[in-house]
Amino acid sequence: MGGRNTNKSGNAGSKSSNTKSPSDSLKARKSYPKTDVRYWRSRVFKPVSSRGSTKISSEHFAVKIQHLGKRKALSLATANREEAAQRARAMWTDLVSGGWEQLLAKHRLRPAKEPMESEKKDGLTLGQYVELVRSKNLIPPATLKGYLTRGLP
Repeated sequence: MGGRNTNKSGNAGSKSSNTKSPSDSLKARKSYPKTDVRYWRSRVFKPVSSRGSTKISSEHFAVKIQHLGKRKALSLATANREEAAQRARAMWTDLVSGGWEQLLAKHRLRPAKEPMESEKKDGLTLGQYVELVRSKNLIPPATLKGYLTRGLP
């Protein structure tokens, strides 16, 4: 072939159609660091639980995080994937900087606090209870009025 550079298909100087350039492989598979929210977008999920033969999908996203040989699934308490990814990223950075105890203390959902002694009410009358509910705006006034007219003789 006298000094001419050819490949198996006989095309001079052109690349084979099966060969991918390094830039093509980078485009096909993007990799982000764990400190980037884009990393977490594909790793948040909605847990599915089984009740008998029925499968129930959670409304909120969760994430599985592994660090120092320990793995946990944590609720992200949001139904928005982008917000879930941001919360997962924040959890990861807290975990790396402070460990599992700090992560769980800061991000784990906690049960409602017990009322303080000054807030505890024993032996409330119906009127006192209604006033307490009104003062804290726990029920809209129209709804409360409807309850009271139906419940009283």
